[in-house]
Amino acid sequence: MHNHTEQLHVGYRAEGLLKNLLSECAPVGRLGSWLRVVSLAGMVVFAAGAAADPATNRVFVDGLAARVNGKAITVSEVLVYVEPVRRQLVRAYSGADLQDRMNKAFLEALDQMIERHLILDAYELQERKLPDWVIDQRISEIVHESFDGDRAALVRALAQDRLTYDQWRNEIQNQIILAAMRQSYVGDMVVVSPRAVSDHYEQHRETYRTSEEVRLRVIELTTGSTPEEVARQRRQAEQLLARLKAGEDFTVLARQQADNPRAAEGGDMGWLPVSHVRTELADAAGPLRPGEISRLIETPDRFYLVKLEGRKASAIQEFPAVRAAIERDLRGQAADRLYQAWIGRLRDQAIIQKFDVQPWA
Repeated sequence: MHNHTEQLHVGYRAEGLLKNLLSECAPVGRLGSWLRVVSLAGMVVFAAGAAADPATNRVFVDGLAARVNGKAITVSEVLVYVEPVRRQLVRAYSGADLQDRMNKAFLEALDQMIERHLILDAYELQERKLPDWVIDQRISEIVHESFDGDRAALVRALAQDRLTYDQWRNEIQNQIILAAMRQSYVGDMVVVSPRAVSDHYEQHRETYRTSEEVRLRVIELTTGSTPEEVARQRRQAEQLLARLKAGEDFTVLARQQADNPRAAEGGDMGWLPVSHVRTELADAAGPLRPGEISRLIETPDRFYLVKLEGRKASAIQEFPAVRAAIERDLRGQAADRLYQAWIGRLRDQAIIQKFDVQPWA
């Protein structure tokens, strides 16, 4: 099978890379969420070229959203593509804000679909094409991983989504092509030199400064809801403080307080950035040295006693500790620039018509 790899003129360098790309291009569990993106079932169901939006009860008449090199992208195709985002927006927003956000999501989805068409058209202009064995291999993997080797179960799942096997296979092929083309024109072109990584570190050293951290043990008691309860709880907290000053073990006392949320841990809060610690506790712990215990801290809802176990000062991380993260970030930035430049060239070479469509206007 390896001798077929040379037929791929889309960026594959070895079978290992091929497998990595294939694993990104198709679902692993029960077809996965992306299968729903290409399905009309259970989303926005179009009948006779129209669909109803459950958020507004409006009916959309299908039409053209765009043409890319003469190929149509319909409003219904974009609505299907954007449906998962629309559902999230409906749960979070309403009114004019919801309408604006949904129209923006529609336009962003349309741009993504245009880019998809551009990449697939660029692939079609290439001399060599993706061999069938690549698609068949991935489909076999999906059947094995997600359907226990039962191809009939795959067909039944597709039928539930109102997809034919050929439609789904074509989508698998397109996903592989898209990933391979991106790898060829973007991923394989990204170069980040060791010098660039070290220069970035030197120029942005403060970016890699850690926050000051503290490790505290805490005993806390509720204040109560009446003046009598508050006075009783304050006396108990003061008695605990006196016992601690007399030398009793903080961890033991913390475990003995039934209403202490961290009783099981002996009051240990673990290491936390100071900014994540309640202000009253952070202020009380500020002047303490490791091993020292705070004064009684009173807040509207709690009494606290705090022991400082340790403190880590803010410091700039050493270069070896952040080198991999810097390289990853720089590669991502370079890949984005390359992708945008590539898509820009494809747009310049294409004939694109975008129509004034606002389904939720």
